[in-house]
Amino acid sequence: MYKQNSEYKSIQKKLVAAVAMVLVACIMVVSSSYAWFTLSTAPEVKGITTSVGSNGNLEMALREVLDVNTIQSLTENSLGFPNANKYWGNLVDLSDTGYGLSNISLAPARLHVSTSEVKTEETVTVESITAYGTDIDGNITVNTDAKYNGNLIKTIVKNQYGTYDITYEVVSTQYKIADRDVLLMTATYGPDGRISSIEANTSNGKFNGQSFAASNETLFGVQGIGTVSGMSDAQIALRNAKTAVKAAIEQARADAISSMNIDGAKLANLIMEYAMASNKDSVTYDANDVAIVATAIENLQTIADTLKATLDEAIVAVGMAQDVTVTKVDFDSTNGFVVTDSTTDKDLSWDGMTDIQTSLKSAYTELATMNANLESARGQLPTLEGTATTDYTTLVKSLGYLIDSNSMTFTVGQSQHYTVAELRANLEALISDLIANDIVAHITQGIYAEIARFVGNYEGETSLTVTPSDFGYGSGDTAITKTVILQTEATEPTNGFYLPYAQIWLGRIQITGEQSGSNISDLYGYLIDMAFRTNAVDSSLMLQTSPVSRVGDDETPSVQGGGSYMQFTIGQNDYTLEQMIELMKAIRAVFFDNNGNILGVSALDLETSYELSADERTVKADLRLFEYSVVQGALTLGDPKDYDDTEKETTKLLDLVQNQATAVSVVVYLDGDLVDNGDVAISGKSMTGTMNLQFASSAALDPMDHTFTDDSEETTAPSVPNVTLGEGPSLAWDNTTPTSLRIGAVANAVRYIVIVDGDTDNPNTVSNIADPYPMLNVLNDGESHTITVTAVAANGDISETTSITYTP
Repeated sequence: MYKQNSEYKSIQKKLVAAVAMVLVACIMVVSSSYAWFTLSTAPEVKGITTSVGSNGNLEMALREVLDVNTIQSLTENSLGFPNANKYWGNLVDLSDTGYGLSNISLAPARLHVSTSEVKTEETVTVESITAYGTDIDGNITVNTDAKYNGNLIKTIVKNQYGTYDITYEVVSTQYKIADRDVLLMTATYGPDGRISSIEANTSNGKFNGQSFAASNETLFGVQGIGTVSGMSDAQIALRNAKTAVKAAIEQARADAISSMNIDGAKLANLIMEYAMASNKDSVTYDANDVAIVATAIENLQTIADTLKATLDEAIVAVGMAQDVTVTKVDFDSTNGFVVTDSTTDKDLSWDGMTDIQTSLKSAYTELATMNANLESARGQLPTLEGTATTDYTTLVKSLGYLIDSNSMTFTVGQSQHYTVAELRANLEALISDLIANDIVAHITQGIYAEIARFVGNYEGETSLTVTPSDFGYGSGDTAITKTVILQTEATEPTNGFYLPYAQIWLGRIQITGEQSGSNISDLYGYLIDMAFRTNAVDSSLMLQTSPVSRVGDDETPSVQGGGSYMQFTIGQNDYTLEQMIELMKAIRAVFFDNNGNILGVSALDLETSYELSADERTVKADLRLFEYSVVQGALTLGDPKDYDDTEKETTKLLDLVQNQATAVSVVVYLDGDLVDNGDVAISGKSMTGTMNLQFASSAALDPMDHTFTDDSEETTAPSVPNVTLGEGPSLAWDNTTPTSLRIGAVANAVRYIVIVDGDTDNPNTVSNIADPYPMLNVLNDGESHTITVTAVAANGDISETTSITYTP
């Protein structure tokens, strides 16, 4: 972490527990008659050092590399900004002229957003299905277009308790940055001067000392966003082809993950149902199970078609660079690629791109194999109607093309890889691991693995319920339900997974005979890439609106955060306060993750309250997260996100993984859909001002005081305080028939002692209470049993004991 001892002599005698807040401080100046915004070079806060304690530390750095895990820590005092921004700390200072922020002007633009539907499934238990279907002698029929709370019902299953489990489809909207290299859309004008269209035509670029140079490759750090004047038709066409490929790549990967989570999970359950059955001859599959496989085949066919379209778009981009307008792509393993320009067949030149050509040939060949396998799977699928059933060997002829159960292996905790049959055979030895760990299913062959060679390995999730007594361990019907992580483990092709590799080399293709790289002539926004990390467990990153000390509860002025806000002052006498407020309402700061998923949209909260200076020429307003939607391409704000009664934001940008770096980017622009000529000054500057962004961790932070001697830097070690745990943990059974005991967490407790029927000689100990604790040794013998639980602190203090009694 970066430190400046000269600024912190006043707080060196107090070490606090955590860095609570992180601040990005930068200044925006607004000028010109067409809503121009320019960043100045005088950030409000810089060079702040913190004292770091033992828990909940939130740090940030400016991200200038693809892999955020390469960001380093630094302890020397000599390193100043801007170099310090590259290391973990609590401030990103953007004042250095090398970032070029004083050269950025913001004209009205629109965020380049893509919208897609995300389908997930949820299950609810109901007493009756009269409104949703019929149950005749155990044969359940779902009513046509039956819905639960407005969501389409997929299946209804009668469970062991006589109630019904309804699985329904939930459709949500996912908003993403359509293309990281084309963040904003701008207006294009016809010959009469009117706006003819809004085009995704911007480039990102870094400041080179004179201007922002547009790049053909993805950059990170601080960048200007704008357009390059004088682009030729060929350059524009090539750019559009590259954008189409990136969009297709994102869609293919998203569809693959969606299919794995929904279809793949159901297919895995069919495989596991047979593999884990105590009597395999009794396992049969009905029309609903066949429908699951059929649906998976159709969805995988859609993904295969998307992969074909993506590869074709890559060929189009190669053609554009050679002034060949590709309208059709033909490929065979003997002749390679033959493309059609209008009605004429042409060959493309692959000079200097033989590795690219080889990769594309392999991809087209594997895609042909994938389509053939899908046809085989479709043809092998049994036809079942009504109450007809089939055995596993019949269904697996089709299922095996999608997920090959023979090559599928499983791990539990640190166990070795087991095949499906071996997992069942070794279940007794794995019981303790099953209690504490998820099961990981490794998929190496089948269509899902083949798709991974195109988009990169991906994963999904399902669950598995096992009754140990079926395998000679324990007794009764106590069951364990565990999460099963489905992971593809496809072998990576020689040059890399096909589509990510295509995206890399497409960025380097340029028009034959033209130089790469052009200067951005008209600027519309800017981008800041950041990285965050924390050592807190279950912590979220939040946009902190209210100013909060960034170092525990320290009151030293230099460690106080400013919160997230914007403050602007009228730039000239003929510009009014009302005009300035309307212009401020159009400013947007949009946060997104490394995959382009929009994490939050922030704007100024000018409707609730703002501060007005005595001369009524300066306005300061909070920058807050808002609900939002995208309507016909335009970003539309809803209500501001809520606060709790302590005025701490309960909203978040994303979850943070302990000790793992996470990338977050923010694009700042002026929403052109909200700006008109009445909002800006006729000439000169409209307004000038500042912008602060402050971030916070949701982790609960406890200051840790140390006492220093007056004549040395050594500390006196504090005594370990006693911990009073008070009342015991809450206890409850996980369902109506006791199978798993749920233990409520007790503050400061590190483990829990569980005793069955007063047997203190054989206590159970559990330290992880995120999941129910399975009481596997409780007999289902019709006798009453008493379970007692006591919480224990790290220093040995114990809580009161809580008991629960049940009769099976």
